Amino acid sequence: MRLKPFNFDLIKQYAIKQNELCCAITFKKDCLVVIAEYQGRLNEHTKSVYTLNFMMNTDNFVSGSSNKLMIRWQVNENIQWICQQKLDEHSNSIFCLMLKNNDDLIKFGSMDYTIKIWKKSNQWFC
Repeated sequence: MRLKPFNFDLIKQYAIKQNELCCAITFKKDCLVVIAEYQGRLNEHTKSVYTLNFMMNTDNFVSGSSNKLMIRWQVNENIQWICQQKLDEHSNSIFCLMLKNNDDLIKFGSMDYTIKIWKKSNQWFC
């Protein structure tokens, strides 16, 4: 199978100039919402956020940071993101995460040399 080459074009009217470091970005599956983290702007994290992922079946997203926290975020009626749940099992920075398509399993990778897997039944457990 031969892959066809493709190009990306910058859409200038949607370009945003930033002067701060961006460590993580995620797009909602419909591509209508994007979340980018700029040096601690997600107020529940006290240090840099390194990974973000939207959940597939809800408007929630998940973040992982250098303060060892994994957080599930939910949008409220005022269209503001609020911390829905903090998951705290790692002993060092979190650099990556993966979500299962039906949003019932989250895997986090950390600098503590572990991968923690969270499963949802009635609540989330590691």
